[in-house]
Amino acid sequence: GTPQEQAALRAAARDAKHALTAAETAEVRLTLAGEERAAPLSRTRFEELIAPLVERTLSSCRAALADAGLEAAAVDEVVLVGGATRVPLVRRRVAELFGVEPHSSLNPDEVVALGAG
Repeated sequence: GTPQEQAALRAAARDAKHALTAAETAEVRLTLAGEERAAPLSRTRFEELIAPLVERTLSSCRAALADAGLEAAAVDEVVLVGGATRVPLVRRRVAELFGVEPHSSLNPDEVVALGAG
């Protein structure tokens, strides 16, 4: 597609991600070639689509733990930063890996200081 269509697709995906953070279904709206299209998207289907990306991220976490010679259970707190960390699947999988509920409501400007502490 054209750069404009790709940008529209990214915006529609972002809007759906935001809506599915709080709702079980969302409507994805997109205009392509001057034609508006809409389709429902369930949180379940969204999570199926993003699962490989989430697993890749968790693999990086496991590798970092292994490099540090640590087990996930040795981590007392997990701080999540960024838009994707509000996605329920991300929060669940991080909680499963580390065995603690992750913090994600912290001010992004204060997270660096918290991590350094």
